[in-house]
Amino acid sequence: MFVIVGVRSLRFALCLSVIMLVASEGRADELIINDFEGPNPVDGVTVTPAAVSEGSTVTAVSDVPDGGGSFAAKTALDADAGADGWFSTAFPFATLDLSAATEITFWIKTDIASNFNFQIHSGDAGASVFGFSTAEFTPDTWNQITAPVASFTKPPWSANPVVWSNVIRFQITAFGSGPYDGLYAIIDNVIADAAVALPSSIITSFAASVLTPFSGEDVTFSWIVDPDATVSIDQGIGSVDAQTIDGIGELQITAPDVPAGTALDYTLTVSKEGEKATRTLTLTLARKPVDKLFVDFEGPNGLGGAFVSHAATLTLVSDVPDGGGSFAAKTVLDADAGADGYFSTAFPLAALQDLTDALEISFWIKTDIVSNFNLQVHSVDGAASVFGFSTAEFTPDTWNQITAPVVSFTKPAWSSGPVDWKNVIRFQITPFGSGPYDGKYTIIDNAIVDDGPDVEVEPFKITSGIVDASGFSLSWESRIGNIYQVQRQATLDAPWQTIADAYPEGGATADNASFTDTKLGASAIYRVAQLAAPPLFFDDFESGAPGWATSDLGESGTEWELGKPTNGPGEAHSPTRAYGTGLAKDYDDYTEVYLVSPVIDLTGLDNARLEFWSYRDCEPWYLEFGQKEFLDWCQIMILNEDDEYIVDDPIWIRGGEAKEWRLEKVKIPVEALGQKIKLEFSFISDGAQENGPQAGWLIDDVAVTSKR
Repeated sequence: MFVIVGVRSLRFALCLSVIMLVASEGRADELIINDFEGPNPVDGVTVTPAAVSEGSTVTAVSDVPDGGGSFAAKTALDADAGADGWFSTAFPFATLDLSAATEITFWIKTDIASNFNFQIHSGDAGASVFGFSTAEFTPDTWNQITAPVASFTKPPWSANPVVWSNVIRFQITAFGSGPYDGLYAIIDNVIADAAVALPSSIITSFAASVLTPFSGEDVTFSWIVDPDATVSIDQGIGSVDAQTIDGIGELQITAPDVPAGTALDYTLTVSKEGEKATRTLTLTLARKPVDKLFVDFEGPNGLGGAFVSHAATLTLVSDVPDGGGSFAAKTVLDADAGADGYFSTAFPLAALQDLTDALEISFWIKTDIVSNFNLQVHSVDGAASVFGFSTAEFTPDTWNQITAPVVSFTKPAWSSGPVDWKNVIRFQITPFGSGPYDGKYTIIDNAIVDDGPDVEVEPFKITSGIVDASGFSLSWESRIGNIYQVQRQATLDAPWQTIADAYPEGGATADNASFTDTKLGASAIYRVAQLAAPPLFFDDFESGAPGWATSDLGESGTEWELGKPTNGPGEAHSPTRAYGTGLAKDYDDYTEVYLVSPVIDLTGLDNARLEFWSYRDCEPWYLEFGQKEFLDWCQIMILNEDDEYIVDDPIWIRGGEAKEWRLEKVKIPVEALGQKIKLEFSFISDGAQENGPQAGWLIDDVAVTSKR
């Protein structure tokens, strides 16, 4: 029996279709107990005795037997592990019923010549063992062991033999030929033959639309059973005969309002002519994702208890940024407020927020203040972390969006500790260092927390599943450019194993994708998830920046250089190399340098965004007749593939200082979409540096992304 589940994303686990298939005759049925594939193949594995465990390591290695997949499990003992008489590696798993199995096979590779036993343990602490020896094996070669179930015996140290219907782990134990210090053993593909019992024929399937729902989210149960059976579900639901027509049923419930992490078992009970069978699904309540408005100042109490550190008026105003709703929060200091050094506006949250998964916080600000600011995030324990920014480069009285990566927040000197991101209670906006601020104002709107890149995911269906000599092939609806993850579990309560990740390589090339699983067990459940699409373009400059071109039209001798910075930030953003206007020295007067990217293909796209990390240290801009004028500046232009400018104005331009690595995000203009483009990064300086020597501009980790 094979179940296939289409998933919109692994976090939501939305089952879009279920297909039941029976393995074809002529292929040996088998159950994979452990093949060490998936994201965490050796989780929970332990070594005994305890003293030896401290001197050993268990890791997933790529040294596998023929047909062994990607990983095997290697136990390596330290040279002083103290394993004189024996050592054992235990591999736990979800409970399996092996009562109908006739043999278990596995592969072993070791440099140990010794007696071993293969132990099977059950939930009641019973155990049975099968003995074998590696004395006749060539060291460091793969050998397959076949252990007939009839040959397992109860060892003297176990009170009872294993209960084969309740197996919870196996162990591999070397004994009698120690010491084993400095030696190793690798295990792979532990497989039971198929005579593993299949579920009752009166239940074909039981599935849920969401396995990790949020409280209040709709969950649809669906089932296929014998048409003449009676059907019920526990958890207070009761009989669902009325929802079952010709053996096919469906029922929608609302996930209960219980704490995140709560696991709820829903058991389907099917009865017919004295036969009863059950199938259980576990719903685990998920915490709602952090991707929401933090504060937007809408509603009847939009200010929500906000307060100011100095004498000021705090009001809701209709002056909002594009997309800002109806209201924003405006702080106006009194003319005699006495805010010489700083002032701060605090915005308490209606309830504690868990932001442990947050990647960045963005908000809009409009002000007539030219100053350093910080965005403070406070937790319930009184601790805080801050993100610094400056309005020096902003045109006064205009809206500007600030993006604050969570990794860039730091503990200020005045806080006893960094913010506890799990228990955030308020945020504050604080200008400092350029007072007095009396009579000045700030307006804040749309503080938003983001837990990751926007991923547009459409529901999709599994379209077919075929068992043949090559394995089990499943196909699903795909979108060109998208990548997917395929997972498998042996039973409903077994852990999911990833058998294909970021598949197909380079993204789907048609409207249907397929994958073949060559490791069939007696039964399996499959699910397919659409993953976030890879960037259209990415370069971290660690591979020599192929395709990038530089030019120098100035008189200074300053050039774009690629390598490890020793000036300015002193290091690349990640990991070691960046582009900069001089990596070891400050820029000179009359610099005019250009850095042009390789061609980036935006054909067929209706949206794209440039993201890059920037370090900036140059002269500030100034206002002349109400217009921003630059002395030295950094800018980005868009070119077509023939090096012609697509738009006349820069898509990004800055002057002044931002002397730390900061993530910049820029929307690619609509005029550049649907064609092949290049990005031109340029740095230009005038004939004097009134602020003294400065480092110039450095960039790293350039990416272009799209919601596809």
